[in-house]
Amino acid sequence: MPANFNDPLTNTVVRAIQILGAREGLGPERAKIWTAGVDLKPVSGLRASLTYYNINYSDRIATVGTAALLANPTVFGAFINRNPTAAELTTLMSSPYFTGATEAPSNFAMIIDGRVSNLGSTKQSGLDGDIDYSFDLGGGDARVGAQFTYLLKAEEA
Repeated sequence: MPANFNDPLTNTVVRAIQILGAREGLGPERAKIWTAGVDLKPVSGLRASLTYYNINYSDRIATVGTAALLANPTVFGAFINRNPTAAELTTLMSSPYFTGATEAPSNFAMIIDGRVSNLGSTKQSGLDGDIDYSFDLGGGDARVGAQFTYLLKAEEA
C-alpha cells in the first residue's frame, strides 16, 4: 500500500510502499509455564490456597507501528528498506495483494515491512491466592471469600 510517512531520520515526508499482512514463516507463539501451589483446610468451613506461577512466552506475534519502525532504525532496521531498487518496487506493485495505483518506482524512497511477525517475549511470575469460609445461615448455607493476584515480575522484550 503506497502512502506518505514522516521520516524522523531525514525530518522529511517520504513516499513509501508499506507491506501489510502476515510475514512468510510466521510461527506459533510458544510458552513454558509452571505452577506450584498449596491448598489448606485448617478448620471446618475455612479453605485457603496459594499458587506461584511462572510464564515465559517466546515468539510473541505482534506488529510494530510505522512511526516506531521509522523512529528506531537500530532496533527495527531489518523492517525498512531505505534504498529499494526499481525491480523490488515493481515486484511489489505487480503483486495481487498490492492495493493502490501503480506508480513510477522513482516516486518511492523506501519499503516499510509492517507485517505481523514473531517479535517478542514476555516473562511473568506471581502469586494467586484464594480464601473463603462457608457457614450455616438461617437454615441455608453462606460463603464469603476473596481472591488476589500479586505480580512478582513482568518483563517484555
